[in-house]
Amino acid sequence: MTKRRGRELRSLEVALAVIVVGCGVFSREARANYLSGTIGFSGSGMVTNSANVTTVTFATPQEVSSFNSGNYSVLPLGTPANIYTTFSFTNNGSSAILDSAPVSPLWSVTLSGTTFDFDLTGLTTATYTPAVMGAPPGLSLTGFGIAQESGFSDTPATYTLAGIYNPVAAVWNFDLSDQTSASQPDPVPDGGATLALLGTALAGVEFIRRAARAAREGSGE
Repeated sequence: MTKRRGRELRSLEVALAVIVVGCGVFSREARANYLSGTIGFSGSGMVTNSANVTTVTFATPQEVSSFNSGNYSVLPLGTPANIYTTFSFTNNGSSAILDSAPVSPLWSVTLSGTTFDFDLTGLTTATYTPAVMGAPPGLSLTGFGIAQESGFSDTPATYTLAGIYNPVAAVWNFDLSDQTSASQPDPVPDGGATLALLGTALAGVEFIRRAARAAREGSGE
């Protein structure tokens, strides 16, 4: 009976040790390596609107502009985007809905083996303004999604785009605003639950070690 109890105590000791290791892994996960900074592009394209659906198409190339900061500061001015994907939205203003979401990737840039990209997952607001009394049509939108870089964790980001039609060149200019800004998400407090779990597990391991040692001494092991 004493030997059986000793085996049970050793099993519990192993189980609690696993909990301790799990707490350590959870703690490391909480320290994810997020990227930060802003990247801008300049270029042209086309915007069409039909039956309440607005489609934005980007000409090649869209080039990195002078807005860069943070992780994106390594990208030289004029670096071309490998990908800049056409997308569309339905309705206007805060009722705008991104069609075929997510747009993955919306854009992608690679430099010296490091790839930066952005998935557009939704829109906060998007407005297409038709031509009125000689004024050219315009576009303004903000959205959100996930920024990515080789070696970094997926990071929440915002996206802004503004453009105006150039009737002379018959293209839309997006130089006014075409930016993606990434930043570390706000930490979610767990009320000390992780620390409490770790403390309980450590105390449990010590208790079972002592109980197991007492059981072995009582059985003459």
